Amino acid sequence: MNFTPEEREAYEGHLKFLRGEANALKKAEQKGIAIGLEKGIEKGKINTAQNMLADNFDIEVIAKITGLSVEQIKPLRQ
Repeated sequence: MNFTPEEREAYEGHLKFLRGEANALKKAEQKGIAIGLEKGIEKGKINTAQNMLADNFDIEVIAKITGLSVEQIKPLRQ
């Protein structure tokens, strides 16, 4: 490359910026995926609890199987 020292510094600075942006986007994507998985798992637990309530399972049994608290399950009865 035939850059002057100033042009080379600007070029390298821009590359550093682009790498930082790519890294930030990658981290944000990974965090979004993790949050989505957590929400999906929680939704699955709630769905299971609702199905168990419909089949007249005891709330304590539902809590033990799903990992939800009794306080989280009680409002699902309605």
